[in-house]
Amino acid sequence: MKPLTLQHGAAVTVRHIRPEDSDLVFEMHTRLSPTSIYNRYLRGYAPRIEAIRGMCQINPKDGAAFVATIPAPGETVIGMAYYIIDADNPMQAAAEPALLVEDRFQMQGVGSYLFRYMVNHARMRGISRFTALISASNEGISRILQQSGLTYSSQYAHGTRDICILLNAAFKPEVEKLAS
Repeated sequence: MKPLTLQHGAAVTVRHIRPEDSDLVFEMHTRLSPTSIYNRYLRGYAPRIEAIRGMCQINPKDGAAFVATIPAPGETVIGMAYYIIDADNPMQAAAEPALLVEDRFQMQGVGSYLFRYMVNHARMRGISRFTALISASNEGISRILQQSGLTYSSQYAHGTRDICILLNAAFKPEVEKLAS
C-alpha cells in the first residue's frame, strides 16, 4: 500500500509490529482519551506495558499486528491494528480484529487505512471473516465498516454489538483504489 498523506502533509505508513515497538505503542496509549480507551478495550483503563509487549509479539501462527507511524523526531506510532485467529475453530477461517487510532489522527482516514491493510493481510492468510464485540457507541468503527463496502452483520446486546465481517467481498471501488 502506498503511504497515506494527511491533511497537514504528514505521511502515514503501516508496517508489521515489532517487539521493540512496545514503548512507542505504550506512549500512544498515554495520549488516548478515555472514550478511545473504552471503545477499544470496553473498560475505562488502558492495558499495562506487559500486555502491550504481548500485543507486539504476536506469533504469526496466532495472527498478525501492525502499526501506523508518522515520521517525527524518530518514529511515532499513531495507530495499531491486529487480528487473532480463532484457535478453537481453525476450520472456520475466522479471526478477531482490533483497531486503535490516536485521537488527534481520528477522522483523517488512518483507521480506514489500517483496516484495509489488516483485511488484505488476513485475506492472504486465508481468513474469510472477522468477528468482534464492540461498544455500541463506537461510531468510528461503524463508519469504517459502512465505507468499506464489505458485508457485515451486527447484533446489539447490553451496550455492545457483536459484529461479523465477511472478508471475501471486494472493497468499494474508491476504497480499493486507496488500498493499492
